[in-house]
Formats: sequence, structure tokens, C-alpha cells
Amino acid sequence: MSFTDEITECDGKLNFYIPTYFDPDAVFGTHVCTDANDDWVDVYAGFDWKTGRMDSALTVRLCCTDGHEFEFSYRLSPTEQVQLWEKMDAYCRQQNGQSLEEARAALLQTQAEEGMEIRM
Repeated sequence: MSFTDEITECDGKLNFYIPTYFDPDAVFGTHVCTDANDDWVDVYAGFDWKTGRMDSALTVRLCCTDGHEFEFSYRLSPTEQVQLWEKMDAYCRQQNGQSLEEARAALLQTQAEEGMEIRM
């Protein structure tokens, strides 16, 4: 498993995009690897920077060509969570020059500074 694209931040989470270089139909039970439609899946691993914990499940979005989107989770085993944490940390270092914990500390500091500005 690997990541591509930038690490995005949304609603207190860092999101890591996982390209589907595997058969998503076999893993997620979807029906996207077919000529019958142009549907696709987007897969993300999440890290909650407020708590310092990664999500215990991947977020999987089934995007249909008719405009409908469906979101579901793929629960990770404890072993998969450890492996994914290591990959997320390494990718964060590669992309930002910081570990996940360092990125978290920077986000918490920014949040604290913004909170102080609002109170003034």
C-alpha cells in the first residue's frame, strides 16, 4: 500500500489518499472494474491530529458516474493499523519534512494561537 497526492486536512483529520493499484471489487465488494460503468473508488486513511490517533478504518468512497456517492468503512486489523501508521509517518516525513507527531504539534500550536487571537 502506498499514498499519492498531498496530505489534506479536513475537520481535524489529516487524510492520506491511497491509490487503488489493487482490485477494489475483490477487497470492498464493489463493481467498478468492469466495462459496464465508469464508477470508481477513492480510499483514504485518516489521522486525527487533535487526539493523535489514526482511524481504525479506511474511508472508502464509491463514486458513480450518475453522480451518486456512497461512503463506507474498511476496518483495519491491529497489524494493518501498525503497518499503516508506519507508512503514514514515512509519507508525512517525505511530503512535509515532519513526522506525524511533529505535524500534529504544529497544528495544535496553530490552533492555540488562533484561539488566542479570537479571544483578544
